[in-house]
Amino acid sequence: MFNPSQFHETVQRINTKVPDVQHKASQIDIASVKLANEWFIPEPVARLIIWLKDELIKLVEELMNMMTQVMEGIEAPITMWEDAYKWETVRGIATSVAADVNPSSLGSTGQWTGDAATAYTNAIGPQSTAAAQLATIADSTASSLRSCAEAGLAFYIAVALVVAQFIAAEITAAAGDASVVAAPAGLAAGLAAAATAVGVFVGLVAAIGTLIGTEASQVSTLHGLAVDSTAFPSGRWPVATNI
Repeated sequence: MFNPSQFHETVQRINTKVPDVQHKASQIDIASVKLANEWFIPEPVARLIIWLKDELIKLVEELMNMMTQVMEGIEAPITMWEDAYKWETVRGIATSVAADVNPSSLGSTGQWTGDAATAYTNAIGPQSTAAAQLATIADSTASSLRSCAEAGLAFYIAVALVVAQFIAAEITAAAGDASVVAAPAGLAAGLAAAATAVGVFVGLVAAIGTLIGTEASQVSTLHGLAVDSTAFPSGRWPVATNI
């Protein structure tokens, strides 16, 4: 279930942590270059330190590029959740109309006879059917929006975790830079952890894309309901009178 408070907390956590990724990357860059240039560091080790550092920086850039893209849609889940609520309101109104204008619910039609009564009964029947169909469309739309909103919340919670994992990888790499002996191993461990985090991120993007694509296919179903000639003759709201 979508939780607005949890969503806002997640957004705040991401916005707070993302700058840390770049800040720590800058620290690693500076510390690695400084360490590699120390007179007591053998050249092969210095080259390894720089290579590991460069690969880690590439992963940072890759992560930041992906983050830029996913952050563009970060308000979408809350918007879809709010829209789902509005569509359920439409559903409620439509079901009320469908019930109110149903011939079987109008006691007066049983006491009224003649051509006018027959015309009236024939006119209100399609109105009830159309209103009921509108309620179905509104409910289906709300359902799809809720599903997308919930998926979006889960996605951004996972993104926040990936960012935290990436920062942890950078901390490991930075710890290696702090020790001459452990520098290559620390940078290598940090690089491996960062690569894993980026891989998880790519998987998340692919998964959310598949789910949204599935929900988007409901558009054609909703279109079919909207032009159903049973409820909407010629794709339009049924005519209420012959005037």
